[in-house]
Amino acid sequence: MQLSQFQQSYIKISQLINSSRLNESFSLIKSKILRFDSLRPEWEKILALETTYRYLLRFMIDGIEDPSRNNMLEDIREKLFRLNDLILRENLLAESSDSYSTAKRMEILKKSSFETRFNEFKEAFDADKKAAEEKNLEIAEISQSQLQALGNLFNYVWTMFGADSPEYIQIRQALLDPETPDYAKSIIIGAILLGNTHYFDPDALNLLLDIFESPQSIEVRARTIVAISLISIFHSGRLASITSIKSRLLLMKEDPEMKDLFNSIFISLIQTYDTKRITRKMREEVIPELMKIKPEIIEKMRNMASDSEDFLSDINPEWEQLFEESGIQDRLQEINDMQMEGADVMMTTFSNLKGFPFFNQVVNWFLPYIPVHPELTDLSSESNEDAFKRLGLAMCDSDIYSFLLSMKSMPEAQRGMMLNNIEQQMKQAEEVLTSAVGDTDKKKLQREIKHYLQDLYRFFKLFRKRKDFNDPFENPVTADQIRPLIDILGITAETLKIMAEFYFKYKYFEEAAGMFILLDELLPGEVGVWEKTGYCLDKLGRYAEAIEWYRKAEILKPDNQWLNKKLALCYKKAGMLKEALKYYDKALAEDPENYHLLMSAAQSLLDIGEYDEALKKFFHAEYLKPEKKAPKRAIAWTQMLAGNLDKANASFEKLTLAPDPDKADYLNAALSAMASKQFNKALNLYKSFMKLTVNNDYRELMIALKEDNAILKLLGIQTSDIRLIIDKLRYDIAES
Repeated sequence: MQLSQFQQSYIKISQLINSSRLNESFSLIKSKILRFDSLRPEWEKILALETTYRYLLRFMIDGIEDPSRNNMLEDIREKLFRLNDLILRENLLAESSDSYSTAKRMEILKKSSFETRFNEFKEAFDADKKAAEEKNLEIAEISQSQLQALGNLFNYVWTMFGADSPEYIQIRQALLDPETPDYAKSIIIGAILLGNTHYFDPDALNLLLDIFESPQSIEVRARTIVAISLISIFHSGRLASITSIKSRLLLMKEDPEMKDLFNSIFISLIQTYDTKRITRKMREEVIPELMKIKPEIIEKMRNMASDSEDFLSDINPEWEQLFEESGIQDRLQEINDMQMEGADVMMTTFSNLKGFPFFNQVVNWFLPYIPVHPELTDLSSESNEDAFKRLGLAMCDSDIYSFLLSMKSMPEAQRGMMLNNIEQQMKQAEEVLTSAVGDTDKKKLQREIKHYLQDLYRFFKLFRKRKDFNDPFENPVTADQIRPLIDILGITAETLKIMAEFYFKYKYFEEAAGMFILLDELLPGEVGVWEKTGYCLDKLGRYAEAIEWYRKAEILKPDNQWLNKKLALCYKKAGMLKEALKYYDKALAEDPENYHLLMSAAQSLLDIGEYDEALKKFFHAEYLKPEKKAPKRAIAWTQMLAGNLDKANASFEKLTLAPDPDKADYLNAALSAMASKQFNKALNLYKSFMKLTVNNDYRELMIALKEDNAILKLLGIQTSDIRLIIDKLRYDIAES
C-alpha cells in the first residue's frame, strides 16, 4: 500500500464521520485496527463504542427521549476521529521518513515516557545549577547535556499523541511546578502545539487551558494562549463538537480581558499571514530599487567630500530628489506604515540568517532566547548583557539567535561598535514603551504574542525540512474556520470587520468575501458590507453571486452610480446582456459622456445584434476619444456584421493605412473583403498579415481563421473560398 493510499483512506473515513455515516465508519476502522499490534488495546474500546451507538439508535427508534443524545453522538464521532488519526499515524510510522515519524520511531525504540524524559532534563538542570552555585554564578550556565535532554523532551511531547491519561497529568505537574524553568515550559508548550498540527489531541488542549489558567510568567502565558488559539483554528470543526473543551472556552471568554485577548490574536494572525506579501515586496521592489540607486549616492558623496562640514550639518537635498525620482521613498513609507500596523517587515532580513547549524534542530526554533546558551558564550559579558536583553523589545527569539550567531564571525572592534549602537537604539525603544502609561503587563503580553507568532512563522517557512509539517500559516484564517469559534472564543463583529477590511485592503478577495458574508450574518443590514461582498465576488469572477449582493445594496441605494456600473458589468460578464443594458442606460443617464460606459454598452448591444444602436454608441465614443483605435475597430466590425460591407471596407481601410496597424486589423479587413467577394484585396491583406508574423508562420493565421469560424458562416464566406485563398497565399509567398 502506497503512502498516498493511507491518506486517501484517512480522508474517506473522515468524510464518513463528518457526514454522520457512522455504521460505515465503524466497519472501516475495525477492518484496519487489528493490522497493528500497537492498536490492539483499542479493539475493545471500539467494540464498546459501537455497542453504545447501537443502543443509542435503538432508543431513538423506540421513541425514548434522551436529552444527552447529541452530546453522546459528538463524543462517539470524536473518538472515531481519534482512532482514524491513530491508524494513519501507524501507517506512516511503518512507511514514512518524515521528521515526525522519524522522531516517534526513536522514542518507541528507546521506550521513552514523559517521566523518563523529564527526569533526564531535571537531572541535567540540577547539575548545571549546582555547578553555578559552586562557581558563585548568579545565572546557571546551560550544558550540552541539558540541551540534549531538552531536545529529547521536546521530541517526546511533540510525538506523544495517543498517550495514556497519566502522562498528561505528569506534564501538567511539570508545567505547574515553579521550579521548572520557563524555557523548559516553553519547549513543552511548543511541542504540544507542533504535535497538534499533525493530529488533534483534545487532552493536550485541555492541558494548555489548565496552564493558561494557572500563575505563569508573561512569556509562558503568551506561548500558551497562542497555542490554544492556533489549535482551535486549525481544528475548529472538531473543537466545536467537544463539549468539555467548548464549555471551558465559553467560560474563559466571559472574562472581558480574555475575550479581548482572543480577538487581538486573530488580528495578529492575519498580519502574520500577510508577511508573505510584505517579504515579496521587500525582495522584488524595495531592495532592488535601493541597489540601483546605491552607486549614484556613493558618487554624489565622493563629489562632495570637499564640503564635508556642510555635508555633516545638513541632509543633501539632492539625495531627497534622488529618492523621489526613483520612487523608493514611497515604497519605504509604505513599509514603514505596514510596520506601524504591526506587520512583520523583518522576515526578509533574518530569513538569510537561518543557515546556522543551530537551526537544523526542530527544538531550537521553539527555544526562547537564553543569554547563557552555549552557542552564545563567546558573546557573553557584563558590558553587553543589557543590550542583549533589550533585543526582545524589537525581535522575536529566532531572530535574536540569528543576529547573535552572525555576530560571532565579526571582528571584535566591529562587534563592539554594533553592540553599542544597538544598545542605544534599544534604550530609546524602551523609553518610548515606558513613557505615558508605561510598558504594562498587557502590552508585554501582546508583544510576546506577536513575537511568538513570528517565531512560529519562521519555523514553518524557513526550516530546512518544512515540507514535513502542516503549515498553519499556509492559508489565511477563513470564515469557515472562524464560524464555529465565534461563540466559543467570543470573536466580535468588530474583529471580523477588521479582518475583512484587512483582507480587502490587500486584495485577498476570497478570504475577504467570506469574512464579509460572515459579518453580515452577525450585523445584517450594513450596505457597505453588501457592496464590498459584491465587489470581492466580482473580482473572483463569481458574477451571479456578486449581482445578488449588489442588488441587496441597490435596495438602499437605488440610484447609486457606482452600483449601476458594477451591476451593468457583472450582468454583461454573466452573459445576461439585456439586464446589463438596463444598468448601462441608468449609468449613462447620469454620465452620458463616459467613454468606457459607452464602449461597454455598445459591445453588449453588438453581442445581441442591435447593430444600429451599437454603432451610435461606438461613434459617440469615437467622438470623445478620437485618438483611440478601439472605437474605430468596433465601428468597422459592427458595420461588417450589419451587412454594410462598403462602409466596413472603407473603415477597415482607414485602419490598415494608419500608422502601425495591428495584425488583427489586416485579418478583420480581409474578412470584410472576402464577404464582398474582393478576393484580390483579401489576398493582399493576408500577405500584409503574414509579414507581421515571425518567419511567415501560417499556424497563427490558421488559428485565427478557426477562431473566426462562426463569423465566416455569418458573413456567408465559403470554407472552400478560404482554402483557395490560403493556397494562393502560400504560392505567392514561396515565389516572392
